[in-house]
Amino acid sequence: MIGAGVSLSKIKRYFARVLFQMSMRLVLRLVVIVLAVLLPLVGVAFAVAPVLPQAGQLSYSAGSRIYLLDVARGLPVVLLDDSLRPPLWSPDGQQMVYVQQTGTEATMADNVMYAADFARSARVLLAGSGDGAFVEHFPVWSPFAPQVAFTYVQPESDRLELAVVQPDKGILRTANVANLIPRSSELAWTAADRLRYVTVGSGTVRLNELNLETMQREVVHRWPFETMTARLPAMSADGERFILPAITPDALNFELYLFDNRTDDIRNLSNRSSHMDTNAIWSPDEQYVMFRSLNDAGQFVVLMAADGSQQSTLYRVSGALFSQLTWSPDGRFASVIMNQSGQKHLCIIALADAAVTCPAEDVDQAMWRPLP
Repeated sequence: MIGAGVSLSKIKRYFARVLFQMSMRLVLRLVVIVLAVLLPLVGVAFAVAPVLPQAGQLSYSAGSRIYLLDVARGLPVVLLDDSLRPPLWSPDGQQMVYVQQTGTEATMADNVMYAADFARSARVLLAGSGDGAFVEHFPVWSPFAPQVAFTYVQPESDRLELAVVQPDKGILRTANVANLIPRSSELAWTAADRLRYVTVGSGTVRLNELNLETMQREVVHRWPFETMTARLPAMSADGERFILPAITPDALNFELYLFDNRTDDIRNLSNRSSHMDTNAIWSPDEQYVMFRSLNDAGQFVVLMAADGSQQSTLYRVSGALFSQLTWSPDGRFASVIMNQSGQKHLCIIALADAAVTCPAEDVDQAMWRPLP
């Protein structure tokens, strides 16, 4: 009986071992099958992310690469390997231009680059020649025609060259605009194929327009306005309104002033004497404005209606610096670069509930991809 018991025990152990081995083989086969199905799907998801824009696709430069982040799916895709500054999308979201820095630290120069169809390669639109050639006004796409405008300075020259380029045709025109466009300005296109920009000084704010055919400047409107200092304005899409962050003799803090060419009005939008309000951006439908604010309590991202009403804080952080505030094309998200303890985080704010995620680090510049 003892021998029979031992034999029965061995038999049980044998079958248990066989069943375990069979189970492991089955599990491994299932894992292989699941991976065989999922890995292509993941690969497809990464591959199609650039060409299937949804509500939230955000390009950003980090180190020597441009990435495209699909906000909804959380998929970052490498678009380009390059040394660059801010990627700028065409209105259809299918093309981009950016500024590439080439050479060594002693012989640095800027090239204006163009890329399309996410080919992971780019070509030169304009090459800087010699040490010190740099882009002064970054490229801006016309929303009305497939062309970009930018200015650049060649080394040991007092010329400020304006270049208007159509990527599929090359340079359309160039001109020296050193006496026409201040270097501390920002360019915006009009439907009439002209460039508008704002100048501030001598107790006057001017809305200027440059005729690209004649290279003649016209003052569209001037407002008497005393400033102690001002920052770059945020122009509306039609170039008829702009928001100017300024310190005035009457308000010794940065506040946001709306200048309206259609009505001749000047309005203090933010009117927050205990804050410094700057970096205003229009919502895609221009019904709202978002801006950066700061005081002793920290940095704030603030949302308000375009008339200055309904102000609310979306995001606040102490001990950090906000920059690169942008709005998604559908108006559902905002992005901001938060520099905290020397680390630059790309943060995304969902405007519906002010939820914040920070999916990327070491980010230099960011821009939303337009919806097709």
